[in-house]
Amino acid sequence: MTTGISKTVSLRPTLGKLGPALVAGVAYLDPGNFASNLASGALFKYSLVWVILLANATAWFVQYLAAKLAIGTGESLTGLLSSRFKSNFGRLAYWLQAEVVILATEIAEVIGGAVALNILFGLPLGVGAVITAGISMIILASQGKARGFFTGLIIVLTVATSAGIIAAVNFGLIDLGQLASGLVPRIQSQAQLLVTLGMFGATVMPHAIYSHSAFVRDKFGSVSLPSARRMLLKVTRLDVTLALGIAGFVNLCLLLIGATVFKTGSQAHDPIYETFHRIYETVSPALAVMFALALLASGLASSAVGAYAGGEVMGSMINRSISPWIRRAITVVPAVAIMLVTASPTSVLLLSQVLLSFGLPFALVPLVYLTSQKKLMSELVNHKRTIALGIVISVVLITLNLKLVIDSLANFFG
Repeated sequence: MTTGISKTVSLRPTLGKLGPALVAGVAYLDPGNFASNLASGALFKYSLVWVILLANATAWFVQYLAAKLAIGTGESLTGLLSSRFKSNFGRLAYWLQAEVVILATEIAEVIGGAVALNILFGLPLGVGAVITAGISMIILASQGKARGFFTGLIIVLTVATSAGIIAAVNFGLIDLGQLASGLVPRIQSQAQLLVTLGMFGATVMPHAIYSHSAFVRDKFGSVSLPSARRMLLKVTRLDVTLALGIAGFVNLCLLLIGATVFKTGSQAHDPIYETFHRIYETVSPALAVMFALALLASGLASSAVGAYAGGEVMGSMINRSISPWIRRAITVVPAVAIMLVTASPTSVLLLSQVLLSFGLPFALVPLVYLTSQKKLMSELVNHKRTIALGIVISVVLITLNLKLVIDSLANFFG
């Protein structure tokens, strides 16, 4: 288990203390978000706007707790869990489920980058996957040598992603009445449930929880002074609010793009490709290119963060590490194989996000439990209302997942 290094932290809440949430926040703007939010807008128009708002609020709560855990303990979530398993079997089982979720995330991100390169330059999807993986590893390599450069680069890519998406929205076509009606929570079909889970999985991602707690640990180490810990917690609230504020607005813009570029009742076989072509033909070629560049920036940044999360989980849970290049190869092979057999890469992205939603309870439940332990968190321990909210969120997510499984089995055998 990696132990946080003791550091002296200034009591001044400076801008230099921001960053962990903004870096982890790229997970909320990854290619899976493109797939799930564009599909939501294309299929159901404004009906699932409420899902974006609720998922974003849930993400704020979860990421705040992840950072709070690291500030209170000087350790990451998986680092703490590793020492609490009484058997190697339990530790291995937890690592395996986390690894499956992270690999699904990395595959989706590589596919997203490959799709962007295919749109922009006509590169075969397999070639694009290899290029995306290679560039993401170069970005990740800067993390160990120049953490400030890595943080800055990820933030720049996040800004590029956000700018490209926002620029592609034709705000004049938005039906404000329907947009307002979309704020009312409702799920009216199995298809809406599937997309809803995809949107939650794409926003509240397990690997973002693992990576955020590790980013905070790496930045601040073990902080023993109560006043310094409270100051860092205040800075963290701002950091998380900025990251999720950006992510929430940009994800809403993705849904609005899907809702406005597709006609009512139309079926988008591959929302990402069709969105690009519709923007190119009906709005502006320049804005279409910006949209594709946003997808590329998203794939590169989120892929680097996903690889970081995978290394953190493996190192802390089973005390093993493999070359990042080998790990990336493990990701590229299934990504290329998938793209050789599928006619809709966006569908693969959407299904990967549904898989992520199934991994959420395994990260969220321990997170709520650990941050509620007085001996562990001291003065930063959760209040009762925070514990209650964490329990409600966990129960709701688990219930939605079970409903999806039951409905899917009923349809399969029916």
